[in-house]
Amino acid sequence: MTFGEGASIMVTYLLDLTVFGGGIPNLLVASQNLQMLGLKASQWNFDFSFCYWMLILGLVLCPIMWLGSPKDMKWVALTSVGTVLSVSVLTWTSLLTAEPIVSPHIPGPSWEAFCIAYGILAFQFDIHPVILTVQVDMAEKKKLGHAILGAFSVTGSLFLVTCLIAFFRFGDRVRYNLLQGLPPSGALLADELLVTVQICLSMVVSGTALFQDVEHKLGVPKEFTWKRCVVRSSLVLLAVLLGETVPRFDLVMGLIGGALTGPLMFILPPLFYARLRAMQPQPVMVAVGSTTFRGLRSNLATILDIHTSVDGLEDLRSRALSADNYGTFVNSTTTSPHNRDEIFDSPRAHLLQNASYFRDRVLSLVSVDNYDAIGPMRFWEKLFTACLVFAGVVTTVLSTFYTLRGTIEYATFVPPCIVNVTVASRAVIDNAF
Repeated sequence: MTFGEGASIMVTYLLDLTVFGGGIPNLLVASQNLQMLGLKASQWNFDFSFCYWMLILGLVLCPIMWLGSPKDMKWVALTSVGTVLSVSVLTWTSLLTAEPIVSPHIPGPSWEAFCIAYGILAFQFDIHPVILTVQVDMAEKKKLGHAILGAFSVTGSLFLVTCLIAFFRFGDRVRYNLLQGLPPSGALLADELLVTVQICLSMVVSGTALFQDVEHKLGVPKEFTWKRCVVRSSLVLLAVLLGETVPRFDLVMGLIGGALTGPLMFILPPLFYARLRAMQPQPVMVAVGSTTFRGLRSNLATILDIHTSVDGLEDLRSRALSADNYGTFVNSTTTSPHNRDEIFDSPRAHLLQNASYFRDRVLSLVSVDNYDAIGPMRFWEKLFTACLVFAGVVTTVLSTFYTLRGTIEYATFVPPCIVNVTVASRAVIDNAF
């Protein structure tokens, strides 16, 4: 609708790459946790490399990935929510019971740290690849905004508490995998196991958007068939193979978050929104009967489709009372004061109108369909959009550069699994001390 078919294809491939790439660091984290879990549970006697655990996880995940869409995975989602809450409590317990660092060193801010953190945060909070798939399966699709706001609030709060505890107790001594640097305990072992389960569940849910798009392009039926099994298993095993070729999950996470997720979050959406606003006509005055309504919708069809019946007019009047500041209710000059309905000129009516306006403005903050079309953007909106896009471009470029540089530097002395299994596994163990 905005920039044509070429842009649509580009965004689709960008989303698919983001989903596919996101599975690689998840596999690395889960497999490394399993390696450390085996070592700590056996007093460092059971040393089974994460390189092999990654292959096992891929094979175990394949049958679960054969499920259809998120609506077929309600048990997975519910289990995932419970696991996240349990993991948070266990992580806090492990951090608080571990011996803290005396006078922990707090590193100063730097552009490199900021850019790498930007990529990792973008990776963690990006939901663009799966959000439409989830909305299609929702019973009440209009509540998508409420679901997003609630999910981000809960997740962000859990992240914040974890970061503050680690920050003030350990400073820069924390490991890139927080659990690896903590001493063995019952809470830590349970935590590592649940984290691994949670990562696997999140991969199952988030991967459906990619799977469904690839299956659509290949003409695979929506019903469960052997073709679905082959396509999804092939993608999972390809992710495993690529996971064996990368050195560390946080570097890959930052690279994917900066290079792929950045455009999906901070560059493309403002451009699409600005284009949609430019395509909208200015608000219009529409007269229905003896009442004039201004700017309820820029699309006249929305109003004209209402039948000229009593119910239709009453519905139109109720919409006028709840119009925002771009849509105000105005009585026509042809209306006699004696013929006015008391509801429309009583003090109670004005009170209800103000309450309705306030309610709609609040709901618009968490709704995806509560914004009336209000024509082209104003100057300050264009300026804000331009600044947002510019900041997104600069941060994406810097994040990609610093992450690539860190990946190359790290890979020079710690090879990935596909090069040397022993050295790669040893690096995970060394990082735990």
